[in-house]
Amino acid sequence: MTNSLSKISDDSRIATNQDEIDRIKLAQRYYAGNYLAKKGADINTVSYFNSQGEKRNRRFNAVNITQMVAKRQASICLNSGFDVSIDSKSQDDTQASFNVGDTVILSANHMPNMQGAIAKIDSVDNGAYEVDYWPTDGTAEVTNHKWVVDSEMTPTDQMFPSVSPGKIDSSMPSMSSMGSNSSSQTDDNDPMSDLSDFIDKWLEDSGVNSNLEGKLEQGIPSGGFAARPYVDNGKIKVAWVRASQFFSLDANTEEISQAAIASRSVKVVDKERYYYTLLEFHQWAQDGTYQITNELYKSTDADQVGEQVSLGTDDMYTDVAPQVKFTNFKRPLFVYFKCPGQNNVAPESPLGVGFVNNCQNILDAINYAHDSFVWEMRMGRRKVLVPPETVRPGDEYHQTGQFDPDQDTYQSVEGLGDGTNPVVQINPDIRVEEYQQTMQYFLHELENAVGLSSGTFTTDTTGGVTTATQVVSENSMTYQTRSSYLNRISKFISELIQSMIQLAQVPELFDNNEPLLSDIDLDDLQISVHYDDGVFVDKDAQAKQDMLAVQAGTMPKKQYIMRNYGKSEQEAEEWLSEIQAETPTNNNQNENPFESDVLNGGDE
Repeated sequence: MTNSLSKISDDSRIATNQDEIDRIKLAQRYYAGNYLAKKGADINTVSYFNSQGEKRNRRFNAVNITQMVAKRQASICLNSGFDVSIDSKSQDDTQASFNVGDTVILSANHMPNMQGAIAKIDSVDNGAYEVDYWPTDGTAEVTNHKWVVDSEMTPTDQMFPSVSPGKIDSSMPSMSSMGSNSSSQTDDNDPMSDLSDFIDKWLEDSGVNSNLEGKLEQGIPSGGFAARPYVDNGKIKVAWVRASQFFSLDANTEEISQAAIASRSVKVVDKERYYYTLLEFHQWAQDGTYQITNELYKSTDADQVGEQVSLGTDDMYTDVAPQVKFTNFKRPLFVYFKCPGQNNVAPESPLGVGFVNNCQNILDAINYAHDSFVWEMRMGRRKVLVPPETVRPGDEYHQTGQFDPDQDTYQSVEGLGDGTNPVVQINPDIRVEEYQQTMQYFLHELENAVGLSSGTFTTDTTGGVTTATQVVSENSMTYQTRSSYLNRISKFISELIQSMIQLAQVPELFDNNEPLLSDIDLDDLQISVHYDDGVFVDKDAQAKQDMLAVQAGTMPKKQYIMRNYGKSEQEAEEWLSEIQAETPTNNNQNENPFESDVLNGGDE
């Protein structure tokens, strides 16, 4: 191995140039609160000359406004979490007439006593239905009959019975008096339901639910971040990748399909410190194979990537293979989150750009104003100038009173006054109002620049809090910004789930070559992400308005359930079936007619 790298961008496979890398590092430095970092000086240190011409250093009094902005933006998006629902695209396409769990009357005559029988739909495949039905002669239930088509079924509001109903025909008005709610039960063999449960558990166990808001906060200042699922002891976990660790192999493209991920480690070997960099290249081969290539570099200089060495050198990354190949993959294993908006700093780069690079001057102005105010407070403290003899310590022959030795209010000055008034008080005025106005001016500039409503950051303690109703009615900038971020977050979560599903279907990664999932077609999945809009929407008011819309016939009941309860289309249909099965045919005369309309299912 003769490959040697000074910087990661020196590798010919890396499309991300050094300017882009430096831009990202600057943003991460600002997020850490390090606004001044000059070479040869401590971080956040200001050098100046005092009145005697001596060079002095002091702490730069910064307020970490970068972290405050990132935390606010991440919080308005994910502070209430999210839910994921899974549907089948093919099922949606072929299920225009009937859904799994629906009860129908059969006109098919494939079997004796089948025509006119009441049936329940078990599954759908390319427009054909598998059903359970009760023969019209009252004999035992027939289960899993394949296949019935749309033209052989008639919609009905009758309930699928759990016991033999005797002879029935399509003219019977209702079966709901039989007291069964078997049609309301979720199909235990529904693959989408099983997959949805698997994904919900994985999102919880892998920490995606709990960690995503924090990772989003870290990625917003620099423009993005990445995640990569991996297998560890038979479980699929998630590795989070900072923007400074992620390097695109693609250029002049919106989507990143190939990338390199860097991991840095430090180890002392024979009393010398070494720096190890693992580069993980994700690439597509010409034959469509997805391959991951791992390379290890070693250096004694923290600023150098170093010489390429074998994996396992100095017991580093001994369990990592030089190359792994996957067939039948449709998307990369990594997922990159890109902040909304175009990269105006490097238009040819597929990486996102954070607000730090576009707002650096405003961030600096806020911190310089804050630092000046803190310094003025310190320099403007009350002083009392007194003649030297008033503070001169006594001796064994001359006893004098002493000031508190821990205070510095009194300062000795020679030749003070004419002797008639030897004590001079200095009480400088601190320009609080001027600094407050200056800070507020720059904070307002920052709010506009990052897409947050005016007043999000304020020095006015009497400003109050904007209500949720105002946020929506004013179509506020914060609400628009949140919507832009949620579109990107939904895309990120959806792609992360798809990458996980790909990995879960590789037998070689699990014990006994038994994959966690099988026969899942990514192209057939419809992944929907739902968020709680309680910060912006009065949910009670929304529910009431939606109920009125249902009563007026302008909103389907299925949409009401999906909108107000965060259910998928399939889950909403199951709810409607359950409601219909559980509701008596004779409604209570005192029941609100609208509530009855919603609860009894009905048209969709």
